[in-house]
Amino acid sequence: MPIDVQAIAGTPVDISLERYATAGYAWEIQEKPQGIEITETSAPPAPTAAPGSPARQIFHITASKAGTYTIVLANKRRWESTPQRIETVTVTAK
Repeated sequence: MPIDVQAIAGTPVDISLERYATAGYAWEIQEKPQGIEITETSAPPAPTAAPGSPARQIFHITASKAGTYTIVLANKRRWESTPQRIETVTVTAK
């Protein structure tokens, strides 16, 4: 399902996606337009979570100027060529 994000140019917004890091899955940036800066962090599962529980991968997205930007993220294992899942993020910055 596409993700739509409203932002203010120059101000970071966060996108948090579920991942199964213990199974080798992580989100990778497939397409990133000019004018977008992305950094990422991970949040581990809660200490009380069952083994193999999903974690969160957080993308901090900043648009350099007003406009609409499309980012494509793929969830896959690094050694596999076909993603398990693809997410399209549309950022509308004012």
